[in-house]
Amino acid sequence: MSLAIPADVRRLRGVWFTPPDLAGYLVRSADALAQEAFGVGLEACHVIEPALGDGIFAAEVLKVTPRARILGYEILPDVAAAARTRLSAGRGGLDICVGSALQGFPAVSGIPVIVGNPPWRGHSADPGAIAGLLRDYYPMGERNTKWLQDDYVRFFRWAQEVVIRHGRGIVGLVTNHSWLRGVIHGRMREALRSAFDGIFLLDLHGSTLRPEREGDENVFPVRPGAAIALLVRRGGTPATCDVRRFDLWGSRAEKLAWLAAHDLRTTPWVPDAEAPESPYRSWPALTDLFGAWSIGMVSGRDAKAYYRTREALLAEHPAISPEESFEALYRPGDRRWTAFALHTRPRYAVMRHLLPTCAVSPLALVALRQGGPRVSPRFLVTDRPIDNCVLSTESTARAYAFPLRLADGTFNLDPAKLGFDDPERAFDHVIRTLADRDYQAANRDALLSGFPRIPPVVTGPTGATGATGPTGPTGA
Repeated sequence: MSLAIPADVRRLRGVWFTPPDLAGYLVRSADALAQEAFGVGLEACHVIEPALGDGIFAAEVLKVTPRARILGYEILPDVAAAARTRLSAGRGGLDICVGSALQGFPAVSGIPVIVGNPPWRGHSADPGAIAGLLRDYYPMGERNTKWLQDDYVRFFRWAQEVVIRHGRGIVGLVTNHSWLRGVIHGRMREALRSAFDGIFLLDLHGSTLRPEREGDENVFPVRPGAAIALLVRRGGTPATCDVRRFDLWGSRAEKLAWLAAHDLRTTPWVPDAEAPESPYRSWPALTDLFGAWSIGMVSGRDAKAYYRTREALLAEHPAISPEESFEALYRPGDRRWTAFALHTRPRYAVMRHLLPTCAVSPLALVALRQGGPRVSPRFLVTDRPIDNCVLSTESTARAYAFPLRLADGTFNLDPAKLGFDDPERAFDHVIRTLADRDYQAANRDALLSGFPRIPPVVTGPTGATGATGPTGPTGA
């Protein structure tokens, strides 16, 4: 069913109707999960669709069981009317409310099963009753939380609250896939793992913002990739949470055909790499090892901040003295002249430790906090200040510098956290670890969402084993 919605309303509300094959997969999977977790199917539950749209999820529920009790919310009156016509809402067990589900929490009879495709919009037009509870998803120490204001994040917190208030239940949502790996979404993932004892994540990929594979297409006509999340709380406070995931690649037609032929029971799930019991999660991150670190310099306009020669820089900016100018690493293997005064964010507090005027020869690791899987290299070693786009111009792939020493010659790395007594040997271990292909393959997903974590080594009487001199990609 296709409804004509004005473009401005579509943008405001983040409205994208769901392909039937995708909706069918989610509903069949929710039914299978209810049978596994509670011994009953959807006919014995109370299904809630918080963003009804054209009623595709409700229609799929009625295919599974015509006797289902369904409560649907739709904020757009015309869309609600069309869904009412499609679903013959006059018959018993089907109730459609015109308004926002986020304005309160429904009291339903039976086990709540929340299914749907909530709006995707970076800055919600509908904060609702969930505004205060959303702070549970805010990570400590993060100043920029704007991507947690997306409507789909609010609907996640709303659905979590509905299940918690009823003691048990199931959530099945189609969303933007950014939260699966996003750094800013780390606390959100932790909160969901604490509230549910089973989570299944089907990453449909298809992003054009961060392309991952040639020929991979989105199932929606939007730029962000998509994902299906199925979560279950069996009752009581979960002691642990089993997180499983699967990646689906291919053309739009291939993905929809696969979804039409499968459900939760036939999906080849694998353990999630971010699970708390994963050894990787127990290792110290780069930010735990280095005292001073920072994102690279931001100019605001590279053409007026970087020059091939010192003479060109001084000619363009006569107010800059020769002593203020220095060579920075602009891109791997590409050194250019600049000065701190030419940058809107010079990151002087850290970049000064990489100037040639330091007490000892400067050296630093450069690494990513996030960035798509096609970004390569993901780290290098340098002996000078860096631009924030030195590793990639991808919007999320900003480079950070971790100096080995400070300007006065003191070490900036705590070797004991890696089982060493020598900072230089510990630094070498970090570089060798990041360059190891087995390490990269084993932790591929985890390396896309957060600073790399480094495994400690066994110590001996003179320090740790297996370290010589720094190796790996260089860009100095």
